[in-house]
Amino acid sequence: MLFSTEFSESITESQIFRDFISGNPIFKERFPLNSELFAIEGKLPNIAQSFTKRDAMLELLRNSMSCIQPCEIQQKNLKALEYTNSMVVYTNLSVSFLGGSIENYLKIFSAVSLVEKLEIVHRNYKFVPILWVDDSDYVSTETASTATFDKDYNILNFSLENDPNKSNFVCSNAVINDSDFEVIQKIADSLSETEYSEQLKNSIIEFYKQGTTWANAFIGIINSWFSVRGLLFIKTSSALKQGVFAHLNNLELSAPGHSSYILNQSHYQLELSGYGPFKPGESINLFFHQDNSKYQISSSRDNAFYRINDRPQNLKDIVKMNEENASLFSPGHVLMPVYQNSILPAAAIIADEREITDLAASKELFEYCEVNFPCISSRHSITFIDVHTRRFLDKNHLNTSFFLRDLHEIDEELKRKYYDTGLERQIDHIRERIEYIFEELNLAAKKLNKLIEQKTEDAKRAVNHQISELEIEMQNAQIFKHKDIFDSYNKASNFLYPDSKLQERVYSPLAFIAKSGIENFNKTLNGIISFIPNKHFFINLT
Repeated sequence: MLFSTEFSESITESQIFRDFISGNPIFKERFPLNSELFAIEGKLPNIAQSFTKRDAMLELLRNSMSCIQPCEIQQKNLKALEYTNSMVVYTNLSVSFLGGSIENYLKIFSAVSLVEKLEIVHRNYKFVPILWVDDSDYVSTETASTATFDKDYNILNFSLENDPNKSNFVCSNAVINDSDFEVIQKIADSLSETEYSEQLKNSIIEFYKQGTTWANAFIGIINSWFSVRGLLFIKTSSALKQGVFAHLNNLELSAPGHSSYILNQSHYQLELSGYGPFKPGESINLFFHQDNSKYQISSSRDNAFYRINDRPQNLKDIVKMNEENASLFSPGHVLMPVYQNSILPAAAIIADEREITDLAASKELFEYCEVNFPCISSRHSITFIDVHTRRFLDKNHLNTSFFLRDLHEIDEELKRKYYDTGLERQIDHIRERIEYIFEELNLAAKKLNKLIEQKTEDAKRAVNHQISELEIEMQNAQIFKHKDIFDSYNKASNFLYPDSKLQERVYSPLAFIAKSGIENFNKTLNGIISFIPNKHFFINLT
């Protein structure tokens, strides 16, 4: 079963993304190559034939993939990239623990799927899927964490060691240690016991060995899922070491503030169309790497001086450092797509909502840097529905959208639906009657003496206390009576929208692969290949 829903505000907050998906004409101008992607006589051949850095690109790919053994299909794709009739479709991911959430998997899957579609239309050209792994990103709670669920659909959160004192530490230098390996073992043990789980557990332990870098472990587990689809890998750290960005670093340093000026002009045009507000760029959109950490290059208001890690720096000295060792500098996120496309003959980028929002202002920046601006395609967006959840939804005549809200709201609705509100009204009525009775008793007591009057007040408090205790017991009895119903709703909510978020943004694909196996999991996803990724899909997990 497959059905879909529009990208509403409850699914994504990005207005730019929603309008991009719906075909707002402004994005035809902001993303000019999108209309050319499947045009037989389009501009794609120019991208392939005009690209002059194939040797540097292939060296970068081989250096990045030295941590794995490329399979035959990957070797063929590497060979194909030597020729001028080849292009790439790439997507970006930060290093993420155990592959990260399902949305990471979907980005890669969407890239592989687009490659297959392009090769049907452009038969004289070869397209290769590439995952750009940004291991120059900071070590953070997000990169160090993953989540699965147990048999009762309780959310299980796991995290590698993340030292808060290393706030500028980058992922390329993070290594699996003893305590991390204990966490990895717990995750392996938490996966459902199926015919597929043992192999998956062995893979996890194989790739996340003590002493392995986070980036290499991440590439290893992703490669185990996608090597047969010909996926190749690039690491930002390898690109920096190779010095392939030296000329772009020099361009950014030669005119501080100019790239941000270009972006600000684009942001202004987008704001006139009702988007934004946008965060202004830095004077220099580069990071400086030192001692396994990276630091933003900040500037004074008039760009008279600069700071790196709170140390004053002269611009000439920064330029000289780039000339002597370009590996010390990495691009900020606004420049990263430009840098990537300078070293890739890219037909398309598979992007998520945040990336599409950023890229909407980037066309002029690509032109300034004399780099081809590729097609921008969104990734697929999916919520999986397993057998148990499907049966529950059908039995209770529920739509998945019922659960797209806070659990407290769901509980309140269930109380209104299942609780006997008549009991509450009866107790309120009894309290009113007790109040009336004791008013009459008080009148009588006042005619006698203070002692009787006090005993009357004590009796009233005792009766009200007994009524309150009885009310609590009745409420608990109702909870117990409907516990199974509440538990079933909570399980469905945890599975479909954990922590009131889209399933794809929280759960690791590991829990799903353990249930159905990688082949069946991919087979399920193949059901959406023919669909344009312009809606959020709900699909049965086989």
